[in-house]
Amino acid sequence: MSEGDVTITEGLAAEHVEDALRILFGAFAKKLHIGFRDAEDFVRLFHDGVNPAACLSATADGELQGILGLQSPGVEIYNFRPKSLFLRFSPWRAALILANMLVLYSPPRKDALVVDQLAVAPAARGKGVGTLLLEAAEARGRAMGMPRMALSVISENEGAIRLYERMGYVRTQAIGGRLVRMVAKSAEVWTMEKELG
Repeated sequence: MSEGDVTITEGLAAEHVEDALRILFGAFAKKLHIGFRDAEDFVRLFHDGVNPAACLSATADGELQGILGLQSPGVEIYNFRPKSLFLRFSPWRAALILANMLVLYSPPRKDALVVDQLAVAPAARGKGVGTLLLEAAEARGRAMGMPRMALSVISENEGAIRLYERMGYVRTQAIGGRLVRMVAKSAEVWTMEKELG
């Protein structure tokens, strides 16, 4: 590859963990508004709990451009320990963060490789980084023998939905209601899936 090209790698290098967490928080701040004050809170909680084996990373010229977290049985992007939450935050904030995370959590699926989180650095958006990460995730899903890919997206995230639809993902479920509006700040959260031939 020539200089400046994006490289997709399995895993996440230790020197990119904090950048990855800041990129993820920036992309999902709307969902993480309960308990977290800013990206530094998110870094503080998960710095030692990121599972590199559940990540695909995009880099260019040594800089992290994007991150994709995968979820399958036994593999998740975060090794979350509630005890560490209560050690790092006041009891009230820890309880709020825990409640937020429990509402947002979906258990792994045996019938699909789940894109748990996909985020691209602001400066790298619109340059195909998300597409490259999704293609790499789908290749991993095929290698694992998974019949399909799955992901969730808020209904207002039109840019992400266009990307997913362009890549062959279709909406299979929509969840709405007061809890979704309160936690995700969205009218609906959609599940989108793609069959892996």
